[in-house]
Amino acid sequence: MTYRPGTIKREQLVSMPHPRDPVGAELNELKRELGLLVMEEQERHVKDEMQPH
Repeated sequence: MTYRPGTIKREQLVSMPHPRDPVGAELNELKRELGLLVMEEQERHVKDEMQPH
């Protein structure tokens, strides 16, 4: 989701089998990638909030 409600930024299919290794490289790479997407949206929100309305 983007910071604007109801807008999907990306769908992510996770094909890793269960149980997932919480310290495995594949899972941690996915977590890092998704975390970057969330941070990107947070930065967009802050930038938009600083614009004069």
